[in-house]
Amino acid sequence: MKNLAPIALVCFGVFTIMSCKKTMDVQATAKPTIIGNWSLVVDSITVFSGNNPTPNFTITTGIPTDYFKFNANGKLYINEGHYGLDTATYMAISDSTLNIEVTQNGTQVPYGPSNSFKIQELTDHKLTLYSWVPTSAFAMYETIYLSK
Repeated sequence: MKNLAPIALVCFGVFTIMSCKKTMDVQATAKPTIIGNWSLVVDSITVFSGNNPTPNFTITTGIPTDYFKFNANGKLYINEGHYGLDTATYMAISDSTLNIEVTQNGTQVPYGPSNSFKIQELTDHKLTLYSWVPTSAFAMYETIYLSK
């Protein structure tokens, strides 16, 4: 009987340690989400026109009132600088691609160079979206940096 007590104690300790480890693993696998209010850090647009190798830049640096608010129902509210508030819709095409459209004069149009944005980075506190339209006449690239 004296020999069973140490073995039982070791088994209990191993069981306790293994149970705690499983709990920690489950908590570490939560995926970040785009849902929520994101502050605009920078919205950078680059346009290459025709044969001109020098690009035109438009850079909007976010101010405290600029935001992108992604709702779970597919609505996106964008307040950016002098453009004012836009109500848009978004749809996740894949884990790395979003389509974003705004309504102008009753018609859904792409937000940015195209309605397709690649999610370059998504963490709990950073979201980077990238869109591009290359054509024979011009190429337009937009990168939106957001933070929580």
